[in-house]
Amino acid sequence: MWNELSMLKGRDLQTLGRARRFSIVDITCAAVLVRPGCSGSERIIPRAQIDAAYRQLVQHGNIDLAGIRHHSEMNPVYVAAMLAELPGITSRSRPKIVLTCTNRVDIAPTFPVRR
Repeated sequence: MWNELSMLKGRDLQTLGRARRFSIVDITCAAVLVRPGCSGSERIIPRAQIDAAYRQLVQHGNIDLAGIRHHSEMNPVYVAAMLAELPGITSRSRPKIVLTCTNRVDIAPTFPVRR
């Protein structure tokens, strides 16, 4: 998953609900740096927050914005937009933002193994 996400570096995306533009400034092994178009001030989203939301999405087959907010309290709209760009993930924004894992067999979480 992180390899696919790293392909977003340098791209401009839009939030799913309000279509607000933001840029993916950098992606490291530890975090994603985004720059919202409205403020221009950069935000760091730790990898652990994105991984946790992705894990829930894959395990349950879907996740809404409230579920993402549980993992990324300050940046759920950016996490949702990034995850929606991944292969096998679809999204809808009405009546609420929901991401769905369309092919759970082919998508497996890629997290470091903790011992």
